[in-house]
Amino acid sequence: MNRTNKIAQHPLLDENGNPADFLIEEWGDMNAFSYDYLKAHRHNFYEVLFFQKGQAKHDIDFDSYTAKGGEVHFVAPDNVHLLLRGKNSQGFSIQFTNHHFSDDLLTKLPFNTTKPTLTLSREAFKTVNYLIDQIRLELENRQPMSDSLIRSYFEVVLNLLIRNASRSNTLQSVAHQSHHVDGFKKLVKAHYSQHYTVGQYADMLHISVKHLIESCKEQTGKTPLKHLQETLISEAKRQLFHTQTPIKEIAYALGFEDPANFSKYFKSASGFSPMAYRQEAGK
Repeated sequence: MNRTNKIAQHPLLDENGNPADFLIEEWGDMNAFSYDYLKAHRHNFYEVLFFQKGQAKHDIDFDSYTAKGGEVHFVAPDNVHLLLRGKNSQGFSIQFTNHHFSDDLLTKLPFNTTKPTLTLSREAFKTVNYLIDQIRLELENRQPMSDSLIRSYFEVVLNLLIRNASRSNTLQSVAHQSHHVDGFKKLVKAHYSQHYTVGQYADMLHISVKHLIESCKEQTGKTPLKHLQETLISEAKRQLFHTQTPIKEIAYALGFEDPANFSKYFKSASGFSPMAYRQEAGK
């Protein structure tokens, strides 16, 4: 396995190198990428990949998927992914920031789930392609209300994906989350390396610890402490899996003052020492 020194993170930029909120990336011109897409990387934006024909190998975090025509894959900002396309594969991806659509809509899509993929029927994929074509027209021929139409067209696409995902049970692990649970998970993603307690998160949300625990257990089936652990361990695994960064440096970056404590924490949660996990992942 070819690991890098660190996981690269790429911003969403338009063709002129300016920050963007919404883009369609056509897969035809592989030279158009502003970064090395052949190395595992992460983004600061959401990406929905549409596979039209051919095959590809798509790694998302620690799992590999064989993609074929009619499939849709979902990559969240904190995921590490790598797409290796077959010679005759065709498709495109929609890239957008969380400023473009509501959090309520995004939480209904299979980002950061155990199955971040979806297979559409031929008719559903045809409808999606039609709507994306309308977006392309608005992007190419900017007119008054183009931005609003682009947002509306793609919101329809996302709702179609949600409906199809619900039918195929892809969203069985995506719960409808309250404002407090959603806020808690966002805070955890932003501060997991600071090792705040559940009580400190509850204070940030201006609710009681009891209410936070009950809300998380009711809507996700997990305690807040479990969410904290899973977020921290997932990031540790990404660093061990995708980079050759020394384990002690990973420990410090994740907020552990003593690398030995990190090793104990990781082994308790995963069953492997950090070194054993890295060796097993590299097979």
